[in-house]
Amino acid sequence: MEFNITTVLLPEVMIAAMSMILLALGLLVPYGARKSMMPLTVFTLIGVLSYTGYDFFYGPKATFLEGMYMHDQFAVYFKGLFLAAALLVVLSSRDYVQKLAEHRYKFYSLLLTATLGMMLMAGAGELITMYVGLELMTISFYILVAYLANDARSSEAGIKYLVLGGASSAILLYGISLIYGLTGSTELAGIASKLGGSLTPASLLATVFLLAGLGFKISLVPFHLWAPDIYEGAPTPVTAFLAIASKAAAFAVLIRVYLVTMNSQSFSLTGQTLLIVLAAMTMILGNLIAIPQTNIKRMLAYSSIAQAGYLMVGIIAESVAGIKGVLFYAMIYVFANMGAFAVATHVAERQDSDEIKDFAGLWRR
Repeated sequence: MEFNITTVLLPEVMIAAMSMILLALGLLVPYGARKSMMPLTVFTLIGVLSYTGYDFFYGPKATFLEGMYMHDQFAVYFKGLFLAAALLVVLSSRDYVQKLAEHRYKFYSLLLTATLGMMLMAGAGELITMYVGLELMTISFYILVAYLANDARSSEAGIKYLVLGGASSAILLYGISLIYGLTGSTELAGIASKLGGSLTPASLLATVFLLAGLGFKISLVPFHLWAPDIYEGAPTPVTAFLAIASKAAAFAVLIRVYLVTMNSQSFSLTGQTLLIVLAAMTMILGNLIAIPQTNIKRMLAYSSIAQAGYLMVGIIAESVAGIKGVLFYAMIYVFANMGAFAVATHVAERQDSDEIKDFAGLWRR
């Protein structure tokens, strides 16, 4: 089927263009003349999301740029989730962003840039493209997490996320380099065809490093220690987007890498064993540690850790039904958690507190 590459990449191009426009407006428009850019951001997200819905059913399905990028229903589905999450975050953070004064333009611009990185991750057909998308998303979050420069908790969270995120990215990149050394390719289809049936120390190490790097983004135990502190210190709308959309993006990558790259029997068995152990630890510890929490964002952080364990079960199943379950769960996860974080944002704005005790009697208020 013939297709126009510009049409296929239109959602990514539109998000990138609007991000640059918002950034330019923040630099060029005098502070006193600035208006809220929320309507323009919302209009852009709704337009791109509508196009993505059409593209899901009627758009061309192809792999192009020599296998670097994939345009299929799997990628388009996750792009829709990212756009929906970004739209919900923008809508729920209107009052919050109004307090940022001259920094509100950059907030929306960085939000769109993070969304663009997630979209690139979902469509990546080779590991370097995936890594570029991941870093685009992560670097945007470094800034967003530390956005409240005068807030000690936000600054601390930003520094922690920068240090730990940099370490996890280095581990992931080393795993990618090992894969390239073993196969001579970074393309997922090429890696799958060149991986042998026998398990070697190098392939085992590559599997561990890949899962460790992606496990950090997903907040799998024992790579979860960053999540509670960063979630608590970051601005609440940023916490919502970080907990929901970035986790879905990492799962999109993990599904592709695990089911496409790790298709040889020994390689898949090793990866599956590691995922089973990680999923079990994540579900158990995430739920148990959430019980004694007193801060609503820390409690939601541990909840999101446990949710990651549930999502892992569908991947471990290595079946069409399992992947469908992950996709459906991810959709419900986005909307359900966005509702919880929207309430947390609203209460924090009214009471200047994230403590669970301050939610008492909320139904009356």
